[in-house]
Amino acid sequence: MVEKPKAAPATKPGAGASFVARLVPDAAQPPDLVVVGGYVGESCEPDCTRLYLGVDLRGYLEIPDEDILHQAPIPGDPWGGSYLWVRRHAKTRFKRSCDQAVSAREREP
Repeated sequence: MVEKPKAAPATKPGAGASFVARLVPDAAQPPDLVVVGGYVGESCEPDCTRLYLGVDLRGYLEIPDEDILHQAPIPGDPWGGSYLWVRRHAKTRFKRSCDQAVSAREREP
């Protein structure tokens, strides 16, 4: 006799991802944050994380570690990207690296 698959246990309506409970301890006061996606790397600034915004690694954010509330992988990203949940008013700095080889060629007569 073939056994029927067991039904998944019922969940409470509105039950969400486990990280939500950690980020929203009081449902009456949801956090003021933004979610950014990219590629996490080391920062040259103390107590910061660098988030490259594209696979070309040219533009990036310097984000204070204390303002990163959660990190999760971007599903299906072949290069291992991550989502970061960051406090909205974090003192992030956007920077863009310069392609010096192109710049040097542009200066040549």
